[in-house]
Amino acid sequence: MEPSSTSNSSSPTTTRQCFALIVGIDQYTSPSIRDLQGCKNDAQNFKNVLMSHPELRVPEENIRLLTDTDATRQCILDAFQAHLISNERICAGDALVFYFAGHGSRSVCLNTVVAPTGYVQTICPHDERQLYGSEFTYGIPHYTLHNLIQKLAASAAKGDEIKLAAAAKGSNINLAPPAKGNNIIIILDSCHSEGTSRAVIPPNARCCEADIKHPIPANLDIEFFPKTGSGRHVEEHIPDGFIYKHMQSHVLLAACKADQFAGEEEIVEASSCRSWQGRFTERLVRNLREARFGQLTYRELHRLIGNWPKEQDPQVEGKSQGCLLFETHEPATEPEYCVVAIKGKAGKFNVGAGAALGIVLGTRFGVRDGEGKQVVVLVATDVRDFDSTATVDGEAQLFEGQPIGWMASVLNWKHGMMKLFLADDLDPDAKAAIHDTSDGIPHKYVLVASKEDADTQLLKVGEGVFVLIRCKGVVKDHNLKPTEFSLDRTQFSRFRNILNAIADFDYYLNLSSDRKLEVDLEVHSLTGSHLSGATPSANLFQERYVCLHADETKYGFTVTNTSPYKLFAHLVYFNPMDYSISILDGPPAPSADPPLPPPYLGQQSRLAMGYGRGVPGFQFTVPAGKTKVTEFMKVFVATQYIDRHPMEQVSPFDPNFRPKRTVTRVQEPLDTWDAFYCTVDVKVPAEAA
Repeated sequence: MEPSSTSNSSSPTTTRQCFALIVGIDQYTSPSIRDLQGCKNDAQNFKNVLMSHPELRVPEENIRLLTDTDATRQCILDAFQAHLISNERICAGDALVFYFAGHGSRSVCLNTVVAPTGYVQTICPHDERQLYGSEFTYGIPHYTLHNLIQKLAASAAKGDEIKLAAAAKGSNINLAPPAKGNNIIIILDSCHSEGTSRAVIPPNARCCEADIKHPIPANLDIEFFPKTGSGRHVEEHIPDGFIYKHMQSHVLLAACKADQFAGEEEIVEASSCRSWQGRFTERLVRNLREARFGQLTYRELHRLIGNWPKEQDPQVEGKSQGCLLFETHEPATEPEYCVVAIKGKAGKFNVGAGAALGIVLGTRFGVRDGEGKQVVVLVATDVRDFDSTATVDGEAQLFEGQPIGWMASVLNWKHGMMKLFLADDLDPDAKAAIHDTSDGIPHKYVLVASKEDADTQLLKVGEGVFVLIRCKGVVKDHNLKPTEFSLDRTQFSRFRNILNAIADFDYYLNLSSDRKLEVDLEVHSLTGSHLSGATPSANLFQERYVCLHADETKYGFTVTNTSPYKLFAHLVYFNPMDYSISILDGPPAPSADPPLPPPYLGQQSRLAMGYGRGVPGFQFTVPAGKTKVTEFMKVFVATQYIDRHPMEQVSPFDPNFRPKRTVTRVQEPLDTWDAFYCTVDVKVPAEAA
């Protein structure tokens, strides 16, 4: 969250409000559901950290806590409606949290649209399986929570009546307040393994046996499904379960994978007191207490929580997992990588970045200690796929011992920077801004004296109007139109960020490995409903080229694997018109298993990207006034998870463009990765042109 202009020990340092519904259930009315011991403690501890953290100081009236007998099915649903959806004190963009600690399960469901496999995941309220007269009490299915979240995101927020009224004077402006938005955080310390596994449930697991005698009716909670024609924007697709990587409305932190058990245990506090707590929530709360909310993202929080190998792997999901905690934007500094001293080798360090992130022999790193002080410069001397060995540069004093909190950022990539030619008639102030290094931000381009040596030319074509002409590389090879953009004199300081971003675009688009794997990409048009799973056409690519229609047609991609490796795969979109880079699909979480297995019985394995049950596929468009554009789809595969999010960027021509930050942890050396791109032309059909 953004700091306010003033702060003190008794007030929060954030400008957004936070509202939370917290549920913790130890006691269950049904004799078929085993009681738990740590869920009420977890709920109270989570409430305490929201109220006591100096950067939050969430008022108690903003928190609704439900435990045991107060956490019946109806009470939970009513509280979600009253405290979150209908709460008139909530402003657009406020952080909205739903936390649940208790049993989870899987239930038979008669609604084949939301449960094509016959099962749904549920969270278990206090009175699950209780009879009220003839009424049976069911768990809360994942689709009900999903629909409530969509309703929450689209529900009206408190408007700024003064601004709205002033803007509306003498006009036809609609005074309807904005929607609450997508700053929604769902935290589930429960598990849902029973129903698909024959494994015995561990005694301290937050999972109860599925009730197959009482299938969930097809119309349960039908009142929460979005109504067509409502005029409000909600996500159409219904996920398979709580863990769903395509969700845009919220970030989910879950205690474990869908096929694992979430455990609780007796933990000794610092005061030597003993209490039962969920393993996941204990680490979550501990890391939140120490968190700097203006610096830590959900993805980084997930890494700090860690896992319990072969037992419990917490998950983080959602399109906004790279955002700062309780915020809707990402950090705005350069990538940083963890530094670890190599034992017995003075002056040598392991840096958690390698060739797959653009590191080469000679890359120079600036290293800061845990307090942010620059301590040393390192030079990469041995580069592996996902980490590097680096030595102290020059005559600097050698460091002995294990550095604490050291982080490295790149000072000079040394990977063949973009060669830039500046036209003679360019404004002197523009040239000065392009040359400027006063703030220490490294250039990812080098100036050359002739057009023949350049990768890119920068020309002035009018007052404050400039053109980028590509002289070499993929964009030039496809004869794409030069890029025109405008900057007035007060914006010349943006030149460097624009040019650095274009250099990044070129680098990642051209990045490849010496090891060529037997992996390929297919594209299909889709027919049928995505709710039950659309049917893909045959592969439309011909030698990694395709022309797609800019109409209502939906498309999906498939990565195929005939290599002997289990692989993680990312599908990344490169837009050469505005130089934006977006990850369209990728692994669900660092702790997930590789989703693309090796071939079986001689048949290539296949991984759907961007389509499937609950995922509608992609529609392609062209900008107004154009009939055809060229874009690139790139596939990155590796035998181990690597965070590709640092390469994402919005268009550098966007005034709100900011360089991004993400922390990459030390990874074991890998031996296999690959990357390749495909060309996609998008064309308006002749009958629509």
